[in-house]
Amino acid sequence: MREGAIELIPATPADALTIRGLAESIWWEVYPAFLSADQIAFMLNWMYAPAQLRAELSGGETVYQLFRHEEKIVGYAAQQDGDAPGEVHLSKFYLLTGLHGRGLGSAALQVLASQAKTSGAASLTLRVNRHNQPALRCYMRNGFRVVRDVTSHIGSGFVMDDHWMQLDLR
Repeated sequence: MREGAIELIPATPADALTIRGLAESIWWEVYPAFLSADQIAFMLNWMYAPAQLRAELSGGETVYQLFRHEEKIVGYAAQQDGDAPGEVHLSKFYLLTGLHGRGLGSAALQVLASQAKTSGAASLTLRVNRHNQPALRCYMRNGFRVVRDVTSHIGSGFVMDDHWMQLDLR
């Protein structure tokens, strides 16, 4: 692997704690700008409980990949079939914040888009918090467009207030 490149490698159930650790680090740096500490803790415990992650990693419906850069694991993605035929949904996409702005996220997105296209997908979709401007800019730079807004009640009085974005792969 050349200097500065990012490599995507399949994650296994043994990687659950690595993913949880990355999520905690990234979420506590990014989300306090627009989510309460209570909501961040709720969502981390809901989506990243080790048992939940191990079940997803071994279940086969959600495919996780780790991002490796300069021999270190620096992020992850998760994807599954989308709601529409020919759609792949990117349910998680995170890179350590200290590496933002170096093109690594764009490189990882390009690999994911290429994988989806090779598998026959016509589009790649994702949800992103409407207030997460750095992520929105990254996705838009990489060809995604907002197709609708989605507000989901997730429990304990919390909501996810997102843009649904899509990348046409045709």
